[in-house]
Amino acid sequence: MKILRESTARIQFIRITGIIICVLLSPFSFLFGQNEIEIAVPAPKGIIVFTGMELAGSKKVASYSVERSSDKKKWEKVAELTSPQGWDTFYANFNKWKEDFGFQGLPETDDLKELWRKCEMAGGIDSMGYWASSTVIRLAAGIAWYDQTVANDTPTWYKVRTFGTGGTVISEHHSVPVRYPYIPEFDDVSLAEKNVDKTLFYLKWQSKGGLPAPYFSVRYYKN
Repeated sequence: MKILRESTARIQFIRITGIIICVLLSPFSFLFGQNEIEIAVPAPKGIIVFTGMELAGSKKVASYSVERSSDKKKWEKVAELTSPQGWDTFYANFNKWKEDFGFQGLPETDDLKELWRKCEMAGGIDSMGYWASSTVIRLAAGIAWYDQTVANDTPTWYKVRTFGTGGTVISEHHSVPVRYPYIPEFDDVSLAEKNVDKTLFYLKWQSKGGLPAPYFSVRYYKN
């Protein structure tokens, strides 16, 4: 019985010790065991890196930094981001980027001005509502970065660090490898239905398969 009690006590001690070790190590797993997530995507002229939802310069976040690497060993700092202060600066940024990404859709100027006021008050881009995911708005708000100097046809990783008001690192995220330019291969677009009479042309296209086209455009010509 004595041996059994000693063995049981020893097992309990090992379990408790293991729990303590896990608790002590868990903060360091954030620093040394980074998971790669999709925070960078290829675009027409380079790669867009999304840094966060909080405005840089708010009560929670002071700035964002962006680093890139082609081997995950040597990192190069390529950007330090802060959000614009005031409507005029934000709107100037907005106009700068809308030529590249305006095709995604844009709000009316009066609506945008009111939404930006709400974002500044709240300190986050969520207050944009429907438009919070707009690439133009993210870039204009200083919470995304457009890397137009990335090497062509080279897998590239990005590291995004979020800094608090005291200069401490709040969070760190690593991207999955991204390659530019990205040439997608989608399933073919085919004519599914048609109905033509004297007053109406009805045409329906579709893209079916394992990788359907997310969108496509239709053009017509008059002879």
